[in-house]
Amino acid sequence: MIQALILREGRADFRNRWVRTPKYRAEERAGRALFEWSDGGFGDWRSWGLGEVTRDEFTAGVPQGTNAVNVVPFAGEILALGEQGSPPVALDPITLETRGVVGWSTALSPGLVPPACFGDASFTAHPKWDAATGELFGWTYRDTEPYVTLHWVRPDGSVRSRHLENAPYATVAHDMWLSERYVVMPFMPFHISKERIAKDLPIWGWDPELPVVVALVPRSDLMGEVRWVTAGFEAQYVMHTLSANHVGDTLVAGAGLCREPAVRAAVEEGPARVRELIELGAEFTRDATPLGYHLTREGGHSQRRVLHAADMTGREVERALLAAADRAGIRVAEEQVAIDLVTAAKLGAGGRDRAPFRERLNARGLARFEVLAPDADRALIRSLAKRLAENGADATRIRATVHRTISGEPPKKGGILAALRRSPLVGADLDLGHSATQGRKVDL
Repeated sequence: MIQALILREGRADFRNRWVRTPKYRAEERAGRALFEWSDGGFGDWRSWGLGEVTRDEFTAGVPQGTNAVNVVPFAGEILALGEQGSPPVALDPITLETRGVVGWSTALSPGLVPPACFGDASFTAHPKWDAATGELFGWTYRDTEPYVTLHWVRPDGSVRSRHLENAPYATVAHDMWLSERYVVMPFMPFHISKERIAKDLPIWGWDPELPVVVALVPRSDLMGEVRWVTAGFEAQYVMHTLSANHVGDTLVAGAGLCREPAVRAAVEEGPARVRELIELGAEFTRDATPLGYHLTREGGHSQRRVLHAADMTGREVERALLAAADRAGIRVAEEQVAIDLVTAAKLGAGGRDRAPFRERLNARGLARFEVLAPDADRALIRSLAKRLAENGADATRIRATVHRTISGEPPKKGGILAALRRSPLVGADLDLGHSATQGRKVDL
């Protein structure tokens, strides 16, 4: 049964309705319970089991599930879910009336028991929903290989599926995590097998000798490489998961002070940058876990995600970067103050008009040039940069003159003209009408 409290136009309405699954409708017509499970006895329309049922003229072709575990909103409907025994059933989100089995059930896969009819399948009771895309991330599990099949459902009803090959054993895959980059499916030693029923045992079992293994499936590529991680801690079972949303965690912890684009960039690009630091020689605190590094937790976050170097992480990062710079022959100017950056825009070769300017330069074979000169010649350099791409007979004549002047002469150190000779210039239109330092003359 599903219940709802609807607040609308100044009033509150309470409703409760039975989820009218195929099993419910068959028993409603018969006026009695019809299904008998191998792991349980007869019951009314609310009863259910995980083993197979006795099939007769009343139950043949009828899915055996009750869809009584969970409800979730999706694509303008409410989905009633039961995890095993029947596919999702759609409900009206306002009236709660049953609309029927979802149209995309035919693209799902069987669970613990064989399908009773076309469209019968299983689907998790705890799928994860992506608010940005509207996509529903679900799965099905069973006690035969492949033990888990992923089903990602779009709002239009199309389904993408993938078997998790090489899964270690048949776990009770009741829930999972969804992060920004991965579907995180855990395999924990709470296992399941219909063979246990024949031994008068519960269908579920607990084996602390089984390892805890996590499958990391990239959200960007359902068929991409799956990373399998074996945990180094004792056997445990997480029945329901909490947030694995790193971006959301950071925004909440930032209490409105964090800009989401910056947070997203840090989260998505952070792992690659950390790997670069390790390759450069940064030594972070290690431990005996499969990851090999001890993780700590930032304040306000729900998960441990942060590498550290004891309590001096900043100093270790600085040490590694300075050592890498030294190996690369980079000179570090210590105890110096930077007052400006020399950019193309400041030399008149960039700013908002940078792309068209470069296009005009490229058309004349002037892909790139550098000029080193005293600050007093800034106006000359800026004028040169602005006029290099101009048209006109006069400009062409001046470029030809400059070309004849500087071509073929060996490079010399010092002076603007020497710098131009060292550059890939093939011509220039110089504006010599500028303020020059007293006693200084440029003559081509």
